[in-house]
Amino acid sequence: MTTVDRWSQLQGWYASATDRFVPTVLRANADDARRAHVLVGFSFVCVVLGATFTVLSVVNFPVPTFLLAAGGATFVSVLTPWILLRTASLQIATTLLLAVFAIGIFFSASAAQGQQALTLPWLAVLPLLGASLAGARTGIAWLVLSVLLAELHLALGEGWRLAPAVDDATAARASAWNLALLISFVGSFALVSESRRRTMMSALAQAEAELHSARERAMVQDRLASLGRMAAGVAHEINNPMTFVSSNVTLLREDLQAGPLDDAVRREYAEDILPATEEGIRRVIDITVDLRRFARGGTAPTVAFDLNQELRAAVRMCEPTLGSRRVTTNLGALPAMRGRPRELAQVAMNLLVNALHAVGETGHVRLESELRDGHIVLRVADDGSGMTKEVQARAFEPFFTTKPPGEGTGLGLAVVHGIVVAHGGTLHLESSPGVGTTVEASFPTTGPA
Repeated sequence: MTTVDRWSQLQGWYASATDRFVPTVLRANADDARRAHVLVGFSFVCVVLGATFTVLSVVNFPVPTFLLAAGGATFVSVLTPWILLRTASLQIATTLLLAVFAIGIFFSASAAQGQQALTLPWLAVLPLLGASLAGARTGIAWLVLSVLLAELHLALGEGWRLAPAVDDATAARASAWNLALLISFVGSFALVSESRRRTMMSALAQAEAELHSARERAMVQDRLASLGRMAAGVAHEINNPMTFVSSNVTLLREDLQAGPLDDAVRREYAEDILPATEEGIRRVIDITVDLRRFARGGTAPTVAFDLNQELRAAVRMCEPTLGSRRVTTNLGALPAMRGRPRELAQVAMNLLVNALHAVGETGHVRLESELRDGHIVLRVADDGSGMTKEVQARAFEPFFTTKPPGEGTGLGLAVVHGIVVAHGGTLHLESSPGVGTTVEASFPTTGPA
């Protein structure tokens, strides 16, 4: 087993040991869960430090006050994880742990001459621990209490010593242990906190990756759902020009088989039939290109592109499903913008599809673009049924839909919102029942950061 494997195994044991003492109620909040893990881990460290100092006190500095302070702090450190688990309160567990340390500090500072200068600095550590482990209120409370304890001890002075004077060598050893314990205490807390921070950052990075993956899956699902809804209309749109092209090619073949073409027939082919046939072929090519642009999966790199071109493609994709409805465009002159053109085409497609559903069978949808204050603005407006305030408040929630079951995934506007935000843009919705809805997306020309 390598050193890395042993370290990973040790981290696993440590995480398992601390996790079992974190109450379920504290796991609901990420910050409380982090504080609880740090408190439990730090209590483990305090047990080791307290036990070590207790043994040293017995062997080298047999002052009852020191022994009582070290032993009491060690015992409470052992109980802290169970107290946290039972009470589910960071404030109670932290206050009990720090109270024992405060009492120990106060009595230790009064146990022998010359110890105040090294013992009282411990009181400065307590407010920092309180704020880190249980929040600002606890930190402020311990700041006030620590100041009062320090002032009380200095007011009592040498007249309140709990142990007889000791020789200089013993006092020097006590000072050295005190300083070593203070450094170990603060350093251990910093290491435990940093370890938990790294663990949370790793979990956050993993959650962010999973969220990005879920967003990509939602976008693909939404694209496939849109393609499914338009499949019949697209098939009809392709079938019409292909029927015309096939008929013209068959007619040309039959005329060529019949013999040389006279001038009138040749002129008809050159000026009418063949140009119309070419237009039909271009129409089919445009449809297939639009379908390929819209349906292709994966994450594309950001490139410079013409947004108006993607908007025209989205309109062509919707044409087979228009029926009696109208889509008018007013596309202003736009500079090239950076981004992912396929995703912006999906934004336009989703907004158009939603607007067409809202206007019913004979409504009107407007698609507009313009350059405003250095930002590219895309706007889709309809004269449909509109939205109530309640629906507007939830319009961008994933899987929220007002359509009957089976007629909508509820991902359209959620995907739109995700794409717009990912491109560094903003989204604004205005709607009134019976009047219509306007959705406006604004993008920086520089694209996503």
